[in-house]
Amino acid sequence: MDRNEFVQPSVTTRIFEKSLLTKSDFERLIETADIEDAIRALQETTYKEEISKLSAAQNYEEALDNMLLDFYKKMYEMTREDLVVDLLALKYYYHNLKVVLKEYILGEDLEYLYYKLENFPRDEIKKSIDTGASVEYSDVVREAMEEYEKGKNPQDIDIFIDKKYFEHLKKIAKESKVELFDKYVRNLIDFTNIATVLRCKRQDRTIDF
Repeated sequence: MDRNEFVQPSVTTRIFEKSLLTKSDFERLIETADIEDAIRALQETTYKEEISKLSAAQNYEEALDNMLLDFYKKMYEMTREDLVVDLLALKYYYHNLKVVLKEYILGEDLEYLYYKLENFPRDEIKKSIDTGASVEYSDVVREAMEEYEKGKNPQDIDIFIDKKYFEHLKKIAKESKVELFDKYVRNLIDFTNIATVLRCKRQDRTIDF
């Protein structure tokens, strides 16, 4: 990876950072009395354009999601190395894989749970479950279905896909040959494992689980 290719994207990212919510913005949001007050506070920030489109204050997550997706779209457009952005965006792709499978198993429309990532082949992946066609992420979905069929426990899907997500992250970090990325992924996995152990202990899970 040629770091010189990231000089301009780095400068642009610094400019984007100036539009992020400040400490005082968060303090003001914390002190708001209700959701309507919080929305009014957000209207005085970089979120104002998306907030103004909301039909009701209770739909605030639509504005937050749109801002998130717009940000990642800009990041992908400005860099020649997608894997740098993938390190942070990949969790949304794997979240979508879980939704695809839950839609398939439950036979329900879970459109509201998806992150609308432009390059996520949702329809192709859904079709591949029945057809066996090979598309991006189809192998992960098929293997997750095999895990689910063993015990019909939806939680097995989440556990399996989470593992695949971290394996994918490790692969990206290795391919980048950037020590910072490798350290980030290893730390993320370690902290996730610690949180998982504590959660299992609180739930009185067995050591086998």
